[in-house]
Amino acid sequence: MWNRNVVVAAALFVAACSSTTESNDRGASLTLVEPGDQTLERGETNQIMVAINRDNFSGPVTIRFENLPRGVTVVEPNPTIPAGERVKRFTLRADVDAAVVENHRVVIRADGADGLMVTEAFNVTVKAR
Repeated sequence: MWNRNVVVAAALFVAACSSTTESNDRGASLTLVEPGDQTLERGETNQIMVAINRDNFSGPVTIRFENLPRGVTVVEPNPTIPAGERVKRFTLRADVDAAVVENHRVVIRADGADGLMVTEAFNVTVKAR
């Protein structure tokens, strides 16, 4: 029987608009699927799904969210996709006084074994209540 996360990840890879893959000379590669755009209201949270694919390595992948709007943070203290997992949800939180922005470009960075690093971007919109 299929693991639900594997099925979801496979569907994301097929339906995704964009993905980026980085390979090294040892035959390992890491692919990061472009996450969907996010809209939050001040004071609320929203989950974002991050999907990766590993080839020829199995270790954890560290996830970094760069250039988040002022007042928007990632709730999880050490965003990581553990070994053996391909999809993980992370929680974005907009403070009550977060900057109101529309289509603010955020970069998501995935760091894997042997120096593999890939980035994708998505938009964050923060609305006033």
